[in-house]
Amino acid sequence: MNCTGLKKVILSKRLTSIPKEMFSLCSSLTEVYIPDRVSIINEGAFASCQSLARVDLPVSLNMIGWQAFSACTKLTEITFPAKVSNIDAEAFSACKELKNI
Repeated sequence: MNCTGLKKVILSKRLTSIPKEMFSLCSSLTEVYIPDRVSIINEGAFASCQSLARVDLPVSLNMIGWQAFSACTKLTEITFPAKVSNIDAEAFSACKELKNI
């Protein structure tokens, strides 16, 4: 959280969920690689990652928590797997540039 110099994240292939607010306020984060085993992205996990422009969500993903990607102001593209069954309120609030879903 609040790692303003963090630019790229490659998460462990053993990871099954991304904890609450794990990368929130990482304003320089441009790339994140989410492994195929992740089924939950918890609330605020990537909130206010202002440099994040694109996210590919894994096929295993079931749930995106409250404000998980809120205020990602440069987020323009996100790929959803067919299996996502729950997207909480405001998961993508203030993502004004989001165009390709």
